[in-house]
Amino acid sequence: MAAGRGTLLAAFAGWRQWVLGAWKVPTERADVILPRLQEVVFRFGPPCAIMRDLGRAMAEASQSLVNGLKLSIPVLACHLHFRSDIGQDLLQDAPDRLRALFRQTRLRGPWRALARDLGRCLGGDIDEARVGLRQWQTEAAQGRRIPAGSVGIAIVRGMTQWILDLTGQSLPIFQVARV
Repeated sequence: MAAGRGTLLAAFAGWRQWVLGAWKVPTERADVILPRLQEVVFRFGPPCAIMRDLGRAMAEASQSLVNGLKLSIPVLACHLHFRSDIGQDLLQDAPDRLRALFRQTRLRGPWRALARDLGRCLGGDIDEARVGLRQWQTEAAQGRRIPAGSVGIAIVRGMTQWILDLTGQSLPIFQVARV
């Protein structure tokens, strides 16, 4: 492979910002990407979600991985890739104003501490909390009331994480993404 050719494929645990695997692949094809994703799952277990770019190869490889695992794992398209590829003109003003508002409050430090503390509170209930959070996200009929217990903690932690992500101060989630 000549210098400058190919693509860097990286899988990382977003909350910890740990690189779980990185490979220089000769081409962006699902049959090249899928074995690398399977290697990450073999080493670290199945992810709670997959965050991918908008490319067809990553979409196919991610879906093939999920189908092969026979688990209900959400495969999410990265909003930053969406925004840079096609949404820049559509979505520019509102996120920029919201980001500026959050940054002006100078509360990012306390939000980071809150996110960490809420994550610690979940402890052994993390799996149950994740299931409850996903269910809460899909049940619009409930009026979006935040339930008590570990599910409620996970929801508030998720909202806090969203603010941190928006302001560029994230405590990332587990992701498999092409860099």
